[in-house]
Amino acid sequence: MKMKITTIVERVRFKINDVDAYRFTDEQIVNIVNEAERFVRNIFLELRPELLADKMAKGTFAKGENVAQLDYIPVRYIDVRCGKKMLHAVNIHEIKDLTAVGEPEVYVVVAKSAIAVYPLPDKEMQYFVTTVNSFTEQGLEDESFFGDDYDDSLIEFTAMRLSMLDEFDESVESQLLAEIRSNVQSKLLRLTSGPHFIKSYY
Repeated sequence: MKMKITTIVERVRFKINDVDAYRFTDEQIVNIVNEAERFVRNIFLELRPELLADKMAKGTFAKGENVAQLDYIPVRYIDVRCGKKMLHAVNIHEIKDLTAVGEPEVYVVVAKSAIAVYPLPDKEMQYFVTTVNSFTEQGLEDESFFGDDYDDSLIEFTAMRLSMLDEFDESVESQLLAEIRSNVQSKLLRLTSGPHFIKSYY
């Protein structure tokens, strides 16, 4: 289940003793909730970016064609496949022969919204690109991105930020952010029984 942003705002107001909306407008609180979502989202991107995967592009390479142009700018590439093979990301300088033809093994990000696969396809091949899209600001009637377990972290973050607007204490803020980060990290790490490894092509 995911909370509506309006519910998160209500819970934040309760925590900071502002249920009558005397100190903060809904818009002010929603702005901080969005900041909290970006904070939590960055932890997901660090540890489990595949959980944020929300875009898939697919198409077909003609023989000898190797560039896939997306119609959006991804934040992170999660999975790239060509034919029946999963491709691994490499730096362009790691590829010795850019003219080699065969079954693609690797991909390179060549522009903000494009990748190139190598070797160049030796026949027509389908490709699939799974990515994380950019963050979208939330409004009162939207649902949070993460679900109840992580919504508690959004509430804590937002309440902390609002409570410290009058008396900012960098050490206290750092400690609270570290606690929220640790809480989110532990939940993410408990989702699987083993570590995640990305196999290197070389």
